[in-house]
This record gives sequence, C-alpha cells and structure tokens, in this order.
Amino acid sequence: MVENNICPSIFIDDESMGLYESGNIILTRKKTTANMVPLIESYDSVCKYMERHKNDEVKGKFDINEAISEYEDKLKATLNESEISFVKEITTFKGPIAEKRKMNLFNALKAECVKKIDEMLTENQNDDALRDLKGQINGMEFSNESIVKDVAKLLEIRDILFDD
Repeated sequence: MVENNICPSIFIDDESMGLYESGNIILTRKKTTANMVPLIESYDSVCKYMERHKNDEVKGKFDINEAISEYEDKLKATLNESEISFVKEITTFKGPIAEKRKMNLFNALKAECVKKIDEMLTENQNDDALRDLKGQINGMEFSNESIVKDVAKLLEIRDILFDD
C-alpha cells in the first residue's frame, strides 16, 4: 500500500477494526461445522457492537423525500417525457403484476411503431425498407429475459419514426 501512496488518513480504532474483521469472517467463510465457532463469535461480536451503538446519533441525516425530489428533478432535466415514463415503468416492474405490465408496455410500443409505419406506407407504398421494418417489428415476441433490450429497441425505432 505504501508503494502506491495509499495511506489511511484516519486512524481506525480497535472497535471498528474488530467489527470489520467480524463482518469479513461472516461474509467470506464457508458455513460448515468446522467453521461454526469463529462464525458464532463473529455474529456475537457484530450483535454486541450494534447493541452498544444503537442509540448513536447519525451524522448527516438522510431525508428520503429530499432524495426523491432530487432524483425526479434530475430525471426531468436529462430525459424527455417518453424516457421518463419508460424509467417509471421499469422501476415499477417489481410489483405482483410485473409480468403483465411488461407485456402491456412491450405490446403498446410495438403497436405504436406499427401504426406509424402504416401511416408512412400510405404516403409511400413502394418503400421496401419500411415493409421490412414492419415485418421485423411484427415478428418480435415478448420475452421476459430480453424485455429491457426489446423495449429499448422499440423506443429507439419509435423515436426515429416520429422524428419527421
């Protein structure tokens, strides 16, 4: 560490070092009967540390409402409306009806792209590139494993189509 100029500027007290070592044992050692004694001692050490420090005042309190407001402001400043709705849809995919939501979002984007292509084809019926694109989009099937990639692709296609 000294060779690479990595020197701790703050002294780490014995209590904090003991917590780190106990946590390291808990996280890195395999849970077997041969390792039970050090694991139990480490769990006990962490529990005692938590008990001693449960009433400590937290420095720099974290306000969740302020963090959410900052996140929303950052989204509004950097993303357009469709991208914001996409982010909100993705973040709500953890609910009980997530599969249905994903499928509905996928199908809505797919239908929107196909509708726009149909409108463009009425103006120019001889455009083979649009026909091929429509065939590709119609050939896309919902897959939970590739939903993010598929939705991103559909969003990109939609943005290009509506960028008249």
